Amino acid sequence: MNASEVVLELAASPEFFPVARSVTENASLAMGLEKAEARRVAMATEEIFMSLCKSAPGRKLSIRCTPGGYCVITEFIFQDPGFPLEYFNMTSSVSTSNEQDMANLGLLVASRIMDGFSVERDDSGRFMLKLIKEKCYPRHTGEGASYLPPLAAFSVRKANSEEAAYAAAQAVGLYPSHALPRHFLHPRMLADRIDFGGATAAIAVGPGGEIAGIIAWDLSSSGNMVECHGPFLFTRDGNPALCEALLDFCIGDIAKLPVMGLINRRHNRDIPIHYFETVGSLPLTAGNGETFQAPAYFRQMQEDTGCNAWAHESLEEFLEKQYARLCLPRKILRPSGRALDPQSRSVLFSEFDRNAGNVTFLPVSPGQDILPNVEAHLKMANKESIKNVFFGIDLGRPWQADFAPAILQAGFSPRYILPYAGCGDMAFFSL
Repeated sequence: MNASEVVLELAASPEFFPVARSVTENASLAMGLEKAEARRVAMATEEIFMSLCKSAPGRKLSIRCTPGGYCVITEFIFQDPGFPLEYFNMTSSVSTSNEQDMANLGLLVASRIMDGFSVERDDSGRFMLKLIKEKCYPRHTGEGASYLPPLAAFSVRKANSEEAAYAAAQAVGLYPSHALPRHFLHPRMLADRIDFGGATAAIAVGPGGEIAGIIAWDLSSSGNMVECHGPFLFTRDGNPALCEALLDFCIGDIAKLPVMGLINRRHNRDIPIHYFETVGSLPLTAGNGETFQAPAYFRQMQEDTGCNAWAHESLEEFLEKQYARLCLPRKILRPSGRALDPQSRSVLFSEFDRNAGNVTFLPVSPGQDILPNVEAHLKMANKESIKNVFFGIDLGRPWQADFAPAILQAGFSPRYILPYAGCGDMAFFSL
């Protein structure tokens, strides 16, 4: 279902609260969420709206609901320099003896009942708070998956959503979970993303119509990069020609797009690595205790005329070596730094990949407490026995440079650069 977006403009005033809640709940239902998920969107709307009624009474507020195929995106656009974003940290808590904490308890609840969030702030101080609520998908067990005998011949073509979901379910039964993206582990999610246009897949088909392999790909949020997943093969012989044919189809399809490159961050035994350049790797510990390096691959699709990389001086040497090795034309700049309120507190988004036992922390908003906030998130990861902890910095966003000294002091080391993976290049760190 590809519904139109719904936009509501109103004042942050309590009498409009029922309108805001009703619109977001009903829009979420119309865009495919079940009642339980739509109620969570409505609850988050209620908490954010009522908080703004207190901190920015009467100010103009825009609420926009947009379908995402597998999710609904709810955006709040408002002007409120004092909005307490820190309650969106996974490490936030409230004290019943603290009046301010109790007044913002609703924001803590809102951050926990949604599946993702991001914050943008323009030069005028206007906030764009984006919340994501996903549909509820069952995880596939991989039951019934089996290898096909070697194929005498095959062809590759674009998959429809049902074919892609079937192939993803086969992959779940034949590959370790850490090698699979989340929408393969939940095949109906992949199907919804394809139907909506948020992902594309190709399959290898044998003479009898049997599906012998799949590759899927999607555009990054910045629109500058495509990430591919696979290829994954279902034949016993692991035919290299079949792997290359799937990847060739993907490359041929995205060659029509104005993207800078193709990346792959989930290594498996069937990836034709000679198609790519290895940009680096992250150390991983599997659930059985096995440790290995997970490489990241990059293939340039267009001429790279260069861009700026905003970085703290503590990262300059690493970046210079990486850019020289990858032959990427970059100008490394030191940001002058944005003046921050002495009471401002930083915010991190915790991107969990529980199937692989990973968490990646990503900056959402700067503050005066970056180091203690990073350390608090590390303690949380340790308490939850998460073995693989990473950090990502977008070098296209000058304000994120301030996070580098803190994460280095907290024990992270820079591992690799992914060109154009964010607003600019992304730098990834591991413990």
